[in-house]
Amino acid sequence: MFQISRLKAARAKPTQWIENRISFHNGNLELSLYDTYEPANRVPLHAEALLFCGMLQGKKVMHQADQTASEFLPYESFVMAPGQTVHIDFPEAQPDHPTTCMALHIDQDRIEQELTRLNQKQPRHDELPDWQYSPQVIHTTHGAATQQLLERLVTLFCEPDPDRSYLIDLAISELIVRMLRHQTRALLIQQSLSPNPPHHSLEAALKWLEQHAHEPFDPVALTRAACISRPHLYRLFRQELGCTPQAYQQQLRIKAACRALMEPRRSITQIAYDLGFATPSHFSRQFRQNTGISPSAWRSKQHKPNAIPLPA
Repeated sequence: MFQISRLKAARAKPTQWIENRISFHNGNLELSLYDTYEPANRVPLHAEALLFCGMLQGKKVMHQADQTASEFLPYESFVMAPGQTVHIDFPEAQPDHPTTCMALHIDQDRIEQELTRLNQKQPRHDELPDWQYSPQVIHTTHGAATQQLLERLVTLFCEPDPDRSYLIDLAISELIVRMLRHQTRALLIQQSLSPNPPHHSLEAALKWLEQHAHEPFDPVALTRAACISRPHLYRLFRQELGCTPQAYQQQLRIKAACRALMEPRRSITQIAYDLGFATPSHFSRQFRQNTGISPSAWRSKQHKPNAIPLPA
């Protein structure tokens, strides 16, 4: 996958078939590549520091301490907090097609450094808490930009670039900020689903959208529920969620559509109208735009062994 002479030479001679590890260092940072060449079950992985994992090839099944299990695929991130342990299955690993993952150890001091910088240079709104890191497992899909960042980090750690340390430092900062933004967004959404009264305007808006996801978008009613002006609310959404309120409502509809498509007796046309889409063709366009495939293709894949996970 990577045209890097040093890395290719090291991977060409594995010393073990399960989780063959190749490590690279830069200061107190460590990046490891793990290749597994045969199926295996319940292989333990323990995080001494924060461990950012990115899948590069193949599939893993991650078993957490609470007994939940989830597939770990390319274009996904799996972040472990210090002291956590997971057990990993490798159902598809083969000698000619190994399961490959990168893992980056990041110490707590570096996390605190980025939190301080964010709180100073890009503080959150007054009614929201400061930037902070919650020590818990994060498993999420990520876009092409994050995947390219992970691949760039592998290149930087492996090659003797004269600016290597400086460029690695910049890339680590970007990776941490992306992780913190995702965790903050997930926490906001999680809080909005609770039955408790909202703590701030943004949470009130999220609750309203959740309750009215199937209805036509109504910015007047939304700003009334949030008790702030429309420009202010839109700024909050872009800053905290990276999208407009209308786009967020569309994401809620797509999640609901994914759940509905798992019910074989419901037609795609019925689902489209039940979720408030103008026409079935409009529903199909929006679904493909958000998931990359059509509703019918998504439904058919749910009945195969490697089902597509619900959107994050």
